[in-house]
Amino acid sequence: QPQKRHFWELRTAYVATTEGYRYLSGVGDGLLMQLLVLLLALGLEDRRKLQLIADGARWIRNFFGQYCVHLPHAQMVLDWYHLRKKIYSLGSMICRGKQAKTRFLATLGGYLWRGNTLAALAFLQAYRPEAKSEEKLDELIDYLQARQEAIPNYQERRKQRLYIGSALVEILAKAASSAEACTQARSFVAPVRESMDNMAR
Repeated sequence: QPQKRHFWELRTAYVATTEGYRYLSGVGDGLLMQLLVLLLALGLEDRRKLQLIADGARWIRNFFGQYCVHLPHAQMVLDWYHLRKKIYSLGSMICRGKQAKTRFLATLGGYLWRGNTLAALAFLQAYRPEAKSEEKLDELIDYLQARQEAIPNYQERRKQRLYIGSALVEILAKAASSAEACTQARSFVAPVRESMDNMAR
């Protein structure tokens, strides 16, 4: 069992193509290398498109920036649920009272839903005199700036029936928190490794 306030790390990726899908689960850089080999084996250096739906974690952003950003037709999309959750959480510490928070979230959420990050950042800067905590305001500004290129027009993506969330991966990650599910998650890795070995030959 992990120590109190410490957690076991389990990284999970869901790779879907028109031919089918695969789950990858593991820890550390080993999973990233498996994922990279699988993506390359699928032909992403050629004409295939890559859309990476992420929750905003640093390791995912680093992976995309280091290995995927140079690929043609590659795009990372910040999961709308996690973006909304972040602005809601920090908004509670930035705004003075429920009414102010409601107006703040409606305005900021509207900009971000339409992918207008420049307007969202300008709104946050202008909100500084009203902020209860400038430290939390700066934290939110830094969060959005670091993920600015991964924030699309969610409204338009929804109209086009494109992914705006990573719910499938979240379900597996939560299930894998138990010892039994961890064993099941590891069973996904073996056939994927075997498949990647065969494709790489």
